[in-house]
Amino acid sequence: MSNRNTLVIDGDLLRVRPRGLDRFWCFRRELAVPLASISEVRVLPKKGVARGLRTLGLDLGFKISGTYYAEGSVNFWNYRAAGPLLAITLAPAQEGFTHLFLSVGDPEELRERIEKARAARR
Repeated sequence: MSNRNTLVIDGDLLRVRPRGLDRFWCFRRELAVPLASISEVRVLPKKGVARGLRTLGLDLGFKISGTYYAEGSVNFWNYRAAGPLLAITLAPAQEGFTHLFLSVGDPEELRERIEKARAARR
């Protein structure tokens, strides 16, 4: 799977940095969310995840970037190709988003890292 995002745990923050031209398509250079606001981290298949209505960004089917409204949520997508995606639920919403759907190199490894960082701060 294509690694379209760099995720960095920086103190009490999770920083999501779209890579390359994805910064342009997402209209974001970085999202910084407090680890305390992350309520769930999952690895999901792309199939079955509703994108919703795009406001800012790009949707070519295989390339999804930007802000989407679905089922009462405001979601940030930066995903390319097939394969699993890292799904992060935020409660309360951060930077205007309730969910982040991301392409990353190893979604399961990143899920575990984020969960460990969250547990260490409790």
